[in-house]
Amino acid sequence: MRHGDVPGVMDIEKRSFTSPWGAHLFHEEVDRDFSHPVVAVDEETGRVVGYIIFWVVYDECHILNIAVDPERRRQGIGEALMRHCEEVARAKRVPYIYLEVRESNRPAISLYKKLGYRFFGLRRGYYTDTKEDALVMAKFLRRE
Repeated sequence: MRHGDVPGVMDIEKRSFTSPWGAHLFHEEVDRDFSHPVVAVDEETGRVVGYIIFWVVYDECHILNIAVDPERRRQGIGEALMRHCEEVARAKRVPYIYLEVRESNRPAISLYKKLGYRFFGLRRGYYTDTKEDALVMAKFLRRE
């Protein structure tokens, strides 16, 4: 992700979440040393069709945000972004990846389970807009 990708990212963000991040937060992530903001781009149109932001700090990897254009979901984009995160974490010898997900977000939970993430904990009232709980899911990476 570069600063010039933020308008495309914001379009997806606003159509994906009830409480979208502001553009300034994406710009901050582009500038952070430990942040890994990545976009998926349609090769034909050059449009941003998905993104993931994850941090690698010391020995942990935390996925902060991931979304795919609603019109492009179920095409493997989200899975590819998640697998990229895992590749980076493995290369940095991080033992696990974790994330929070809305308890009601069944499609995302299904993808995470498919990729080997397991329920790790619960954050009650985590989402301030609805007071919905967040499931904490984690994937432990095998040392190779």
